[in-house]
Formats: sequence, structure tokens, C-alpha cells
Amino acid sequence: MRGGSFIVCLLFLIFQSVSNAAYAQKESDRWILEEILKDSAFTGEIVTQSLSELGPIFWPENLNQQDVYTGHDNLIKNKNGLFIAIEGTGRIYQVSMKANELDFTRIDSTVFGGYNYGAFVYSLNDTIYSLGGYGFWSLNGHLRYFKESSSGWEIKPLNRKIPVGYNNKGLYFDPKNYSLYYTVDPQQVDEALKRNPYDENTKAQVFELNLKTRDWKESGTPTAKFMKLNAASMKIATLPWGELFLTGPRAQLKFETTLIDYRNNRIFSLNKPDKSNAVVNLRYGEKAELNKRIITYYHDSVLTILTSNKERLEIPLKKSNFTDTGMSVYVPLRESWSWNSRNIAWFGIISALTVSTLGFVFWKRRKPKVAQSRVETGNNNTFDKMEEDLIKFFLTKPEPSLSVDEVDEILETSKKSKDTQNQKRSAVTRSINSKYMMVTGDHENLINATRLEFDRRMIQYVLDVERFKNIKHLIRIQIGIFD
Repeated sequence: MRGGSFIVCLLFLIFQSVSNAAYAQKESDRWILEEILKDSAFTGEIVTQSLSELGPIFWPENLNQQDVYTGHDNLIKNKNGLFIAIEGTGRIYQVSMKANELDFTRIDSTVFGGYNYGAFVYSLNDTIYSLGGYGFWSLNGHLRYFKESSSGWEIKPLNRKIPVGYNNKGLYFDPKNYSLYYTVDPQQVDEALKRNPYDENTKAQVFELNLKTRDWKESGTPTAKFMKLNAASMKIATLPWGELFLTGPRAQLKFETTLIDYRNNRIFSLNKPDKSNAVVNLRYGEKAELNKRIITYYHDSVLTILTSNKERLEIPLKKSNFTDTGMSVYVPLRESWSWNSRNIAWFGIISALTVSTLGFVFWKRRKPKVAQSRVETGNNNTFDKMEEDLIKFFLTKPEPSLSVDEVDEILETSKKSKDTQNQKRSAVTRSINSKYMMVTGDHENLINATRLEFDRRMIQYVLDVERFKNIKHLIRIQIGIFD
């Protein structure tokens, strides 16, 4: 027994001795990290946003790279330095410069992982925290902090469990007021524990976490306008007043930057066209690239944007640069309780009929057209091979739908764990839908996950054939209805 313990300890020491071997994968990624280090006075939240093809900005050499990369990297900058928390693990690496070279030093002793994909990692009072995350078939609501003295993670108790999954938006960290706002997405469902698809606990809600008392409270119900904005936008940066969104095209290649101010429950628009255009052109301009990593942070009234093209853009921004749109983020809880159930029911019916009618008329008039100027027919790389193969597989079916097993077969995850399969399906379909929206300006999904009528526990994936016609020139296919 003692000999066995010795071997275990020896293996652990060997593992630790090689744990510092790591790398930033591309020269452009190294350049980005070096630029962040040069801003020595900056501390605060760093927002990362990229498509999955780029891979992580950093990955340890001695750790098998995960099958799924969501386009999000956990970069933390506080008074102790620059850190990277490896997605899906408990690993933390400190990034520094030694002899004019980037150095990555592992500072944790974590052994187990897989429970925190999509966790929100942040720093408060120079302590690193991790909130929520997906793993083992469920979203968790745990608040963890990194304890330097033990080089490990500890739990901070909360008053209630709010499952948190961070996908680069819908979450605002406000360190000045010790608050964190989170919008619960009803599509983020704990499939292993959920009783039925109409569980009241999965309705859309905006919550506020008091980081001093560690108490969650419900702020209210998100407005329809905010949910539509949230679905059609990407988070560009975190500002002292809220989330800065880049909104999808309302007309062909026209965008708008908006500020989501949770504390004051208002939505603002950037009233400086030159500043707005600078942000828009970086992602969607004539010379911009679709597959480009973007890193942003705000310091001393300046928004800094770094890209994988070694671009550095600095945009002065103040709260006065934003104009109130008159729209609210959510309906406060106290207001929603003042309505009786009968009034709510009637209001819902009338609103649904009105929205449906107006939506149909608007859709007929403004049916999105393919942005031919953004891509060349028969000569593009909008979709990668796996995404293209999946789209083609849909079109081989009499009805353009696939079972979970069929999708897993195409994505080559049939022999992987259920957790990996779920993540891979979600990442690939989300990537396809995101690229479809960028190319066409259509905010609806190209591929949807729906529940089977005869068994609500099972899902299938369905390709929208009418929307596919908008991008069929991008897919080299000579079968089915598109011969």
C-alpha cells in the first residue's frame, strides 16, 4: 500500500514538473497577449470573441485539446498580473514576459475538470472567481474562488442556485457596485433534471447577484425588445455602464452599437457615427475578415480593440456618447406583480396577435437577401468542411431533419462521451447559424433543434430549406431538390 502511494505521489510530481509546458498557438495570438501586458496600468474585464476555427488563444502542450471550442477565452487582468483560465478545466496560467519571450506558468494544482465549460471567470479585489458552467449533463450555479494558499478552488455559498452558462453576452459584471447581472436563457435547460419543457423555472428572467452578500435576487422579466436585441447581437465590450452590443443588420450591411445598462434598466445607442463605424468596420468592413479574433477592454475612458490581424484600435468613449432609446432591459418584478392573471392573459393574446400580424407583414416586405458582395460564388470558405458535410447530409433526406445519432455520426463523436457529443452539436450548429446570419442578415436560425411530438424527451435537428436557398451558392452540392 505504501509503495502504491509512493508511485501515485511520484506520478503527481512528474505531472506538475511538466505542467508549465504551454504555448500560444499563433504569432498573432502572442502579439495580442504582449499588447495586453504592455498596458501595465490596466486591470479589469477582457472580452474575447472569435469563431471556432481559430481555436483557443492559448492551450497547454501537455493537455489534450478539447473537441469543442466556443470562441471564448478566459483572460483575467488584475494587480497580480495577466492570467488565463483554461476552458473546461480548473487550470490557471500566469502570463508574463521573460527575456523578451512570453512565459506561461501554471499556478494551480487542479486535478479534475469537465464541470465548468462556459463558466464566467472574473476577478474581484484581485481574487479570481468562476461562476456556473456546463458539465456532466447540467448547468451548475456554483460560485468558486481560487485560493492561492492551497493552489486550488473553493466554494462560496450562495442563497440559491441559478444555473449560469456564459456565451459572451447576457451577463454583466459591475465590480464598482459589487453586482453581477445575468439573463437566464430559457433554452439553456438541464436535460437530466428537467421535468417537462414548460417548467416555470426555465422562463426568461434577469437576476442580480450581490457579490458582497452573495445573494441572488430576481430583477424582472426581460422585455421582448431586449430579447430580440440579445439574440441578434454580439457582445463587443464591457463598459462601466453596461454591455456594448454590435447589433445585426436591420438593412443590408447596416449595423448599430447599443449599450445595455442593467443597473438603470435602459438601452442606449451610440450617438457618435464615427465611433460606431470604427467598431462596425473592424468586424464587417470591406476589408474585414469573418474569421478574426477580437479582444477588447476599457481603461481610462478608452476602448481598446485588438485583433488577430495585429490591429490595435483605441476609441475614446464616455457615457455622454450614448443616447437613451426609451427601451427597457426588463419589466421590474414589482411591476409585473401588479397585474392580475386575467389581464396578463388578455394582454398576451392581443400582443401575440399584433406581433404576429406585424411580423408577417414586415417579413414579406423585408425578406433578407444574400449579401453577394461579402462572398464569391463557388470560391469561399464561409463554412468549414464539417459544417458543409452536415448541411449536405440534411439534404439527402426526404425531410431535412436528422436525429441526434445521425448528427453525432457526421461530427465523428459517436464514440465520445455524452458531454462531448452535446457540446460538439451545440457548437457546430451555433457556428452555422452565426455564419448564416452574418452572410444574409437574417436573424432566424438555419438549423433548429426541436422536440419530437411522440416523445418530448428526444430532439431532432431540422434544416430550414427556404433559408438554405439564400446560401445554396456557398455549398457545392448536386443532389436532391437543388440539382
